[in-house]
Amino acid sequence: MIKRNNLILFGLLIVLLAILLLSPRLIGARIEASVDDTVSTLMTDNLRSQLQWQLLDYQRNWFKSSARYRINYLPAGTDSELSMELDLDIAHGPLHSSGDNWHLGLAGVTVTPVLDSKEIRKALMELPFPAPTPEVLLLVGFDESLEFRLNIAPGQLDNEEGSFRFAGLQGQLIAEADLSARGSLDVGELAATSANSNESFILQGLQFTTETAQINDLFAPSMAMIAIPAISTRGINDFSAEGIRLSSALDQAPDNAGRLNISQDIVIDSISGELPLSSLSWQFELNRLPLDVLRNYSDLVNESQLQMSGSAGDSNQLAELGQQLGMQLLAADFAINSQLRADAWGGSHQAALSIYYAGVADVQNFSSMNPRSLLNAIDLSLQVDLDLEAALRSPVAGMIDPYVQQGYIHIDNGRIRLDAELADSQLLLNGETIALDQWFAP
Repeated sequence: MIKRNNLILFGLLIVLLAILLLSPRLIGARIEASVDDTVSTLMTDNLRSQLQWQLLDYQRNWFKSSARYRINYLPAGTDSELSMELDLDIAHGPLHSSGDNWHLGLAGVTVTPVLDSKEIRKALMELPFPAPTPEVLLLVGFDESLEFRLNIAPGQLDNEEGSFRFAGLQGQLIAEADLSARGSLDVGELAATSANSNESFILQGLQFTTETAQINDLFAPSMAMIAIPAISTRGINDFSAEGIRLSSALDQAPDNAGRLNISQDIVIDSISGELPLSSLSWQFELNRLPLDVLRNYSDLVNESQLQMSGSAGDSNQLAELGQQLGMQLLAADFAINSQLRADAWGGSHQAALSIYYAGVADVQNFSSMNPRSLLNAIDLSLQVDLDLEAALRSPVAGMIDPYVQQGYIHIDNGRIRLDAELADSQLLLNGETIALDQWFAP
């Protein structure tokens, strides 16, 4: 019985060994055939039109392969092309050593950039410190998920001109097989000081996170957030800001997958410098915007950029796209909400804007549009609340009294207020009704 169990175990070990020996060869062939398709799939249409990806050489061995690719990037609206070559060291799975560790997966790819563009070389030569060498690792899972890792080691430079210190960078992007993705970037403190002028710059780190439901679609549900603890400059213009947070989100409207809700937030807890602004908070929402409008807008931008670069483009098509987009915007209904809060000139201020646009249907072109119809489609609410004493210390101090006399604003308990509502072609301004029909010809 013991002998039989030993034979079974030995057989299993033989099978396992055969898999480990034969699989790398098969995986290597599969990777060579799918690299171009994988890269193209992950890129958006906009990026794919600006980026050329060319295989220069591919050497496939049993356990490892090597490849060299050339990337030509032509930014939209320019005629200056950037070129870069990538050397790929590909370790075949199912068990491979990539980076500093062993990994389970189809492959591990170590990427080494070779910068041969004149523009890039010139920019690197002008740096006052040695350019850091990025470490790039790409891991391919058994489910064909991709994990992209980026690492730049800390560095510093001290000489008679000044000093430079960088605490390093780590980044990660994971793209699943269904093309959903999530990523993060952690940038360490960056500090530079000039010995001659006593000028300095300090960025106390940066954290970036993002998620998307489909990495190759600009308009898929997604979010992104940036956080900067503090940033400061000293010298000619002293400036500092703390608690900087920027976020944005794009999602489908709950009741309609063909409509998108877009939101953006900006917060700066503390600002110090020549500007009178000491804090800022801004929230913006654009709700229920038709997805077709955004896609047509993207097509319009792409066509415009092609014409600006002189590489392609059709002026007639550009005009047609512009006309189509304009008609779609007129017919679409959507809502805008925005709130702004700020501390400036020693006082607190806030404003809120809400707009609902019901859309204007059956418009064939702009010349046939009735302005009265456009006005009837808009419901608007605006509230402005300013600190009076702070406003009197600002450049708008001389405008306060005339605007009070004309009824545009009113003073209430040390605050400057404006309350406006627009509905049914009637404007209600600070409690007074103003009929707007008189401004339109019958």
